[in-house]
Amino acid sequence: MGWLPESILAIGSSPDEVMDRRGKRRIIVAAIVLTAPVIAAVGLVRLASGHVWEGGSNLVQVGIHLGVLVALKLWPERFISIMHGLSGLDTVLIALTTMALGGLVASGLNMLWAFVSVVIALIALSRKAAAIWFGLYAVAVALTQLGSDWLDTGERPDSVAVDATINVIGASLLIFFVMIYFIRQREFFQRQSDDLPHNILPDSIATRLKVEASSIADSYESATVLFADVVGFTPMSAGMTADD
Repeated sequence: MGWLPESILAIGSSPDEVMDRRGKRRIIVAAIVLTAPVIAAVGLVRLASGHVWEGGSNLVQVGIHLGVLVALKLWPERFISIMHGLSGLDTVLIALTTMALGGLVASGLNMLWAFVSVVIALIALSRKAAAIWFGLYAVAVALTQLGSDWLDTGERPDSVAVDATINVIGASLLIFFVMIYFIRQREFFQRQSDDLPHNILPDSIATRLKVEASSIADSYESATVLFADVVGFTPMSAGMTADD
């Protein structure tokens, strides 16, 4: 991906990292690095406008996301646990902020941002994990309305309609760009997977391996085998490098 240098995308990598895990990790790192400045800027603007809960929530979220990068750097082998932690902390923080702003509608549909956690689980973990997090997301959405009475701070967006529009477009854009990167990564690794057989096998055999599930075996009525030796090749190769 040309948007970020390789040194940043390599955060959390390890020598024994498999291709599938590498792609998932790079998606998460890219999403965090690209969105953290935007979320921080929005938080500072909201704080300056007197929206303490909204602005504070944005800045705490940035802190969580940067903490995830640190955790990936220190403990790359705990990738799955760190991803669950990211989804959980984001969901809880957004749910509490939504309740503090008076609930689902009064907050301008702030809970839409928590759906990103479901997308993270789908991309970085598994379909089963994503299904579990979707269930938790649905429960959190219901609780934001039921629990708004005891956590309502009286703070409200300047315009619920404007905030709802921003939240819908913003959350949708974030998911959209994450999915674009996910598709690009998948296509990249698919090309690598497709190129590997062509590097070690004839094209006709490599193509058949991709489209046929059974083993490849051909029968010939007769065949001629030629053994040939290049004169002087053995002593010549003894003084050459492997690349040569």
